[in-house]
Amino acid sequence: MGAEVLGISGSPIKNSNTDRLLQAMLAETGCKTEFIKLGDINVRPCMGCKRCVPDNVCKVEDDFPALAMEIINYEHMELIGQITVPGNLHCLSCGHGDDCEQSAVPLMYGEDARTADHGYSRVEEMDETWNLSRKIGRRMGERLNG
Repeated sequence: MGAEVLGISGSPIKNSNTDRLLQAMLAETGCKTEFIKLGDINVRPCMGCKRCVPDNVCKVEDDFPALAMEIINYEHMELIGQITVPGNLHCLSCGHGDDCEQSAVPLMYGEDARTADHGYSRVEEMDETWNLSRKIGRRMGERLNG
């Protein structure tokens, strides 16, 4: 049986540039792959409850124990938290960029700017980044499959 590769995306945006870039990289490995999006599962941060002190086992009830078991079972993992595309603001894709008090749209483009006035760059259109990720996937597959 060949190598298996797990890819985990930390992007909160549905079908994000990060998701698509990681999936393209995984596809190039030639290995069996699995893609997990952290935004689709319930993994909570430390709550500071200190109930873990006696046995060093977190008592927060979430999906992390299952995720940890997934990670342990894989030979190789790629973790991408965020791909930054020049000019892309989360505010252009969240659906609240025009109304949110914390929107970066006015800060970046001026007080009268609206999200519809500015395009959102797709990672597939960034040839160097897209091709590099695919190349990394191929090299990863070559290393893992000998």
